[in-house]
Amino acid sequence: MTEQTIPLIDRLQERGLIDRWGFMAFAGVGSLLILAAKRLNQDATTVAIGAVGLIVIYAILVNMKGTGKLRSDQAGDNCYYLGLIYTLTSLSYAIFTFDPDKTATTIVQGFGIALASTIAGLVLRVFFNQSRVDLFEVEDTARLELADAAAKLKGELSLISLSFKEFT
Repeated sequence: MTEQTIPLIDRLQERGLIDRWGFMAFAGVGSLLILAAKRLNQDATTVAIGAVGLIVIYAILVNMKGTGKLRSDQAGDNCYYLGLIYTLTSLSYAIFTFDPDKTATTIVQGFGIALASTIAGLVLRVFFNQSRVDLFEVEDTARLELADAAAKLKGELSLISLSFKEFT
């Protein structure tokens, strides 16, 4: 018989690209939306809610529709970093467009948006880190199940041995 070789596909590498580019897409699109909203003189509350909304949408997509390769602590870190990126985008715009002749409301509003997105990212980071599976707990559970299975197997073998002795 001839062995049929099936080429191995590195699906984990492919999934890593999806997760990485998904993060980049949310970071880029979110930053552009923040800049556009600020340029169009949108209310600071609306911009902050939009930034927080994007972070929450990213968290939901990663949690529900993710590829499965992204660990929960990494997903939490990504949410935190999205908040930080949105924070820096908002603050950068506020600083670049600061006019000393006007009041400092643009800087203060920029900080408001920045704090909202950072807080949302931090909360989601903690959430994902808290929901992470503890590997020691998994190992302990597996060890107990193996010990239980070994005890049951030993009992079954004893019964089989007795049955053979009685049969002979």
